[in-house]
This record gives sequence, C-alpha cells and structure tokens, in this order.
Amino acid sequence: MASDAFDTHGTVRTLREHGHSEQAAEGIVEALSPFVTRETLRAELERTESRLIKWMFGIVVGSLGVTAALVTAVAAAATLVG
Repeated sequence: MASDAFDTHGTVRTLREHGHSEQAAEGIVEALSPFVTRETLRAELERTESRLIKWMFGIVVGSLGVTAALVTAVAAAATLVG
C-alpha cells in the first residue's frame, strides 16, 4: 500500500538538514525502511501519548497533594499562633 509507505526521500532530506552526509543519510534510511511504516509510527505515537497522559495526570495529582499539605500546614501554624 502506498499510504503505509515510509517517506524515504523526506527522511534522507531531514537527515541531511541535520548534518548527516548523503551517504550516511541514505544508509540510515535503507537500514530502517523495512521496519518503519506509518502504522508502526502511529502505534508508537499512541503508546507515547498514553505514557505522557499518565505522567501529566501523576504530576497534577502530586501537585494537588503538595498544595493540600501546604494549606494544612499553614492552617495548623495559624491555629498555633492565633
């Protein structure tokens, strides 16, 4: 299927733009092209997105926990002082 093809030309161009020689860029693409399809990239992006969402949720929950602990500590200090 053409829609699942790995864009070898675009990848070689990108590698060249990032400092690789033409020969190195073509070698890298040739080595990777049997393993990389749009479907494998899509699947990896979905896994990465899932991990990112879990990390973000953990950060938000952790931040809320720290905020609650600080509010409790300030309230307890205010009770002791006042």
